Amino acid sequence: MQLTGCRIGAIPPFTFDERIQLIVDPSLTTGYGEIAFNAGRLDASMVLDTQDYLSIAKPRLVDIRQG
Repeated sequence: MQLTGCRIGAIPPFTFDERIQLIVDPSLTTGYGEIAFNAGRLDASMVLDTQDYLSIAKPRLVDIRQG
């Protein structure tokens, strides 16, 4: 909460602090035209074009699935 200003579970899909590393599983970015996130609140969501999101947020793509 100190770094993001958001409650746990409501952190938005962007990072505005270099101490936070944004990681996205690549399986979420292939085969889907849109991607949905919490919008920094537990009661609000946002939907973005997947390629726009990747281009804007520039997350590190890491396979985090267990399997």
